Amino acid sequence: MIRLFWFSLSLVVMLSGLLILRGGVPAGEGPNAGWRAWLLGEDARRSRNEDRVAALEVGQRHGQEALLARLDAAESELHALRSRVEKLESLPRSVEMRLESGALVVRQDDKGWRIANLFQREREFRERVTFEKGFAAPPRVMLGVVGMEPGQERLHFQLSVEGVDAAGFTLLVMTRAEERPRELRVGWSAFGE
Repeated sequence: MIRLFWFSLSLVVMLSGLLILRGGVPAGEGPNAGWRAWLLGEDARRSRNEDRVAALEVGQRHGQEALLARLDAAESELHALRSRVEKLESLPRSVEMRLESGALVVRQDDKGWRIANLFQREREFRERVTFEKGFAAPPRVMLGVVGMEPGQERLHFQLSVEGVDAAGFTLLVMTRAEERPRELRVGWSAFGE
């Protein structure tokens, strides 16, 4: 019995010495952790730690690649937005639209009347209208009859505009050869930039 006691004691001392030589019992890993480490050896612990580090590195690489892809997408979107802003900035800031209007009186005895086509019996009156302030481009011109004294029971006439430019236009009144209004008041409006 004494021999068994001495044998057990020497075995415990020998195992304790081996644990001390290998680094002792790691703290915080439970009561059997030291024996497990001793049985597995330092190499097994090292390979487990290396596997964990490798997995973390792979995860980091994937995370970095995903972040780089998102960054590239954000940079391309920013570039597209900058080009749209540059296009918008190159457009004119504002367009100043304006309206100019006036009236013109055409009388039967005005010297502007002439025979346009003798065989079709057409007579015409032309007068150039100049705008007070010129437009940047030819404006749209609208005409309308404001008042009229026909002079006869039947009067056929037609109003039109010719030669519209930024400075003015030409008013054209067409009638039949024997018909002229005693007085015709024509209102006009020009709308443009």
